[in-house]
Amino acid sequence: GSAFVDEPIGIQETGKLSNGLFVYRASDGVLQIGFEISENARVALDVYNVLGQQVLEIENGMKNPGEYRYTLDKTQLGNKANIYFATLKVDDTMITKKFVLR
Repeated sequence: GSAFVDEPIGIQETGKLSNGLFVYRASDGVLQIGFEISENARVALDVYNVLGQQVLEIENGMKNPGEYRYTLDKTQLGNKANIYFATLKVDDTMITKKFVLR
């Protein structure tokens, strides 16, 4: 099947990150990745492959409170259908979510 997998990995800590990290399929080969923060924070959002290699830097810098969404299409990941990990760091908190690109 072409079901989209979205599994939380690890433990979400409370703090400036108010609404975790979300990844969902917007359309075929297109994903939405986003997060919400409740106060100013240094944010880094990256995508890694199964080998632990960084394949995409989506965000890196100070962000104001709010919700942020990013559209990611498979061409940005080299059109490779595979398992990836979106990693969000907000100050000292880190959350990783696995997703499957088909």
